[in-house]
Amino acid sequence: MNPISEKLGMKVILRQLGEKNGKSVADQCERTLLTVMENANENVNNKIVEVLEKVGYKVYIIVQAG
Repeated sequence: MNPISEKLGMKVILRQLGEKNGKSVADQCERTLLTVMENANENVNNKIVEVLEKVGYKVYIIVQAG
């Protein structure tokens, strides 16, 4: 599966941004986008852990009662 940045065409957009506004602007934008994507990924991972903990606890209660 291709990374989301490829699906969104990030390289093309950043290249065009660099052509229009300069490489430093494009570089800063790229760093910001990467940070946003890393944070989103971390948030998803944290939510998965949270859900698994809740499901695990509910299964534990059922097993203990059974």
